[in-house]
Amino acid sequence: MTESSRPAAFRKTTLVVLALGVALAGESHAQEAAPKPRRTLLQILFGVQPKQPDVVKVPTKKKPRRTGNSVTTLTTRKDAVAKNPNARRVLVIGDFLAAGLAEGLQDAFAQDAATLIEGRANTASGLVRDDYFNWPDKLSGYLDDVKPAALVVMVGANDRQQIKSGEAKIKVDTPEWNAAYTARVSGLIKVAADHKTPLLWVGLPSFKAANTSAAATQFNTIYRAETARAQGEFVDIWDGFVDETGKFVLTGSDINGLPVRLRTSDGINMTAAGKRKMAFYAEKPLRKMLGELIVPDGLARLNSDGIPETGKTGAGAAQAIAKGPPVRTPPISLADPALDGGSQLLGESGNALAANPAAFTLPLSDAPAGRVDNFSRPAP
Repeated sequence: MTESSRPAAFRKTTLVVLALGVALAGESHAQEAAPKPRRTLLQILFGVQPKQPDVVKVPTKKKPRRTGNSVTTLTTRKDAVAKNPNARRVLVIGDFLAAGLAEGLQDAFAQDAATLIEGRANTASGLVRDDYFNWPDKLSGYLDDVKPAALVVMVGANDRQQIKSGEAKIKVDTPEWNAAYTARVSGLIKVAADHKTPLLWVGLPSFKAANTSAAATQFNTIYRAETARAQGEFVDIWDGFVDETGKFVLTGSDINGLPVRLRTSDGINMTAAGKRKMAFYAEKPLRKMLGELIVPDGLARLNSDGIPETGKTGAGAAQAIAKGPPVRTPPISLADPALDGGSQLLGESGNALAANPAAFTLPLSDAPAGRVDNFSRPAP
């Protein structure tokens, strides 16, 4: 049978099979040359190119090097009022919790032009690993640089580890460890005392891990005792981050009493609401330490020269610089009758009684008979 005498359908089928064989042969050579994704039969017959997957280049992440000189400096909030050039500075130091506390205090004093919050925090620091970051040595330089009106310390979240003393290593939860750690707390406080800087030590909150919370309770006992010994003030924030039974909570009330998320899922770090709540506990004693009082309308504060600010009352006076004490009314002595314009208390005593003694005699029969205030005796 010749090619022309074969049926047309048979000829078409033959051509398709030949084309398929050629395509498969070319495909196998292409796969040997360079590996490509396998194509479907339709893509082979009709020449449809397979869709190439999107390639996303992932940048190589370099592991950050731990350096003892890495300190996070707090930046000024964008919505904060402009601070006065000679505003009082508050220095906040410590670990990652101190960094959050500084942010919360910055929110608290955002509208106070007379107070500036300066944060110096090393997130991985503590008082145990002084070979990594030595806070007593660093603090002296910070105090000389910032010259703060008050110092706020919050540290210890990273300190549940053994202390290296020379060649020896002191284990946690031992009397030797407590004594060594107390000495380091006292050494840090001594730096503030040598610079005559008022100290406010903020205690640790509870943590999700039970052993970490137990260590925080022990550390707070040391902080409280050493701060009191140095005539500083200790701020206990524990109750703000536990429930009624004293257990750790992720969610609690914010500074306005509304339920919010206070802690992150790791049970260690603070959310924005948690940072503000820590600052809420520290704000009142800090303002007291700075000597702030509520300024009523019409009263002004003293400026740096000791002269009352002019043209500022109420909220304007509250933002005035208050290096000196606020203007106060001196106490009035009850033994000084000259303050009411006379020479004696209640005027001249005795003259009114001598002139008209009946004016000071209570009538007994003016009330109707039978009323409770009628003290007259009935007739026999």
